[in-house]
Amino acid sequence: MLDNSENGKETPKFTTGYNEEFSNIDLLLKNSKSSKLGVDIFCLSWIKAERQMRKLFMCLAYQSDLISALDSPTEKTLMEDHLRSARVYLGGFRVGIEDLSGLTLQALVGPNYNNLNRAIENGKTLRDKVFHGQISDSRYDTQQLINLADEIRQWCQNLAVSAHEQIGYDGFEDKALRKLNKVAFNDLSSRKVGDLEGFKNYLRGLKDYR
Repeated sequence: MLDNSENGKETPKFTTGYNEEFSNIDLLLKNSKSSKLGVDIFCLSWIKAERQMRKLFMCLAYQSDLISALDSPTEKTLMEDHLRSARVYLGGFRVGIEDLSGLTLQALVGPNYNNLNRAIENGKTLRDKVFHGQISDSRYDTQQLINLADEIRQWCQNLAVSAHEQIGYDGFEDKALRKLNKVAFNDLSSRKVGDLEGFKNYLRGLKDYR
């Protein structure tokens, strides 16, 4: 669901899923006095961006006509198990989203793609430093970390709105494994993913993308 009006005036577009996903960051920015606020905001924003890409990819893969909604509890569990075992990274989800939607991320994210994609690439490098305890080696101070997180958040917002409109799922709402009943996505996923064994094989082709 899109939320783009306030008191009858046009405002920047958001999806309900996006608003709910980032509400804890808004609260943290408002109330936290922690000296690690920049790191906390960056890490949360990055995790949300990764999760959005993962869920959007999984939604598209689930559109295959050879993965039946009738057996959804079992098949959904197996799909999640296959994904965990495959250890696919953000780059793999990017490739998968474009492959299974027929849409480029540049088209989905919009006119500011180059700047926001640069933020994603910088975030990927910084994420590795943070999770390996090397944040002190980075060139970012607290405000720079918050600014980078803002750009990552803008990427998520643009992608959420566009994916909601063009695909039917924003990557944030619950139940990513849902049937969208859109012929174009059904055909692409049926050909490229196939059944559950095909999905497992498809994931292997995404593992080398970082």
